Amino acid sequence: MIIPRAPGSAGRNDWDSLSETTVLAKQATKLPEIALTNTPYRRLNEHGCSRHLQPPSPTGSPHEIQFFLSSLRLSSIVNATPMTHASIIQEGGAYSNISRLYQKDPKLTGWIELKDGTIYSPWARHWAEYTTHLTKGVWDIGLNVTNHGKLDDNWYDTFKVRSRLSNTTRLTDEILRIDASDDHIHYGFSRVDIATAGNYTVRYQWLNDKWGVRRDPLRRDANIQIDSVFFNRVPEPSSLALLALGAVILMTRKRSSSKYSEANLG
Repeated sequence: MIIPRAPGSAGRNDWDSLSETTVLAKQATKLPEIALTNTPYRRLNEHGCSRHLQPPSPTGSPHEIQFFLSSLRLSSIVNATPMTHASIIQEGGAYSNISRLYQKDPKLTGWIELKDGTIYSPWARHWAEYTTHLTKGVWDIGLNVTNHGKLDDNWYDTFKVRSRLSNTTRLTDEILRIDASDDHIHYGFSRVDIATAGNYTVRYQWLNDKWGVRRDPLRRDANIQIDSVFFNRVPEPSSLALLALGAVILMTRKRSSSKYSEANLG
């Protein structure tokens, strides 16, 4: 379970009648355990941010190769900006359903669509859903986000986003913690073992709004922007073994070639 940190101050909310205290209490409540029976998946683990691993150089040392193999088996929690090498990527504006769009007159809070294919919301608790077809196997399902506004050092540093995956029934329900930045895109994801191929929908709901109020001279404002969502098929162990074997062979050939060149020069 992930216990979210409470925001530094109450965020704006005029979407529904829930009080901020109620929302924070719900965030701090333990999420229900997920039954592993009669469901087409099993949860492997929970992640905030992760980095995209690169294969070692063909001239890398055996220690580098061993480190690479270990990294392939485990998901890192180091930040990355952003996740771009996924099996399936959808623009933030390519949602299958949303809570609602922002309306100016009469004023209704909601999502705002941008011309670059992204969406953002200045108000918490609005959600957006994305649907795609997933095959059987292990998938990393997540989103790339940035802040559409102005933050300040040590004022607001983490987006808390509820992630729910479903097909005909809800399969996962967890909270992702993703670094917030005006300048960089960060991502968070859930790793899920899909046992049955089919159409799956992931819903993302932002939880922790924060606003510097009208008199704030710095005009600070946290507004989550969804740049894209991704569904990345995790390679099977056999594929990882072949990749590692190829790296070892390349390293061996490089060393043999170097020794042969040195012998000719001698």
